[in-house]
Amino acid sequence: MIDIRLIREQPEQVEAGARKKRIALDLGPWMTPAYTADSGIPGLVDALSSLLCAGQVSSGTKQIIISYVANPRFLYTTPTAAQMRDRVRAVAHLLVTSSEFAIQR
Repeated sequence: MIDIRLIREQPEQVEAGARKKRIALDLGPWMTPAYTADSGIPGLVDALSSLLCAGQVSSGTKQIIISYVANPRFLYTTPTAAQMRDRVRAVAHLLVTSSEFAIQR
């Protein structure tokens, strides 16, 4: 089980969670307007694909993720905290469920 969530616990609590065979990914560094605005989504996908898939995500998969997350129907200049969180979680979720994550060469 992979538990991708925003870490807000104290370090002792994270370590206790790790003993329950969970993997926690601190999404905080990517929850910035630079990564989560529509123009920053490609950089977010690249950064997380490098971390989670060793940069082995195909350009087609990246484009699908970018198109899904940077939805042009919801344009805004500065994303709210909830929008930033949701976008980073969506990218991380789509990457860990991709075939490139499951099968790394």
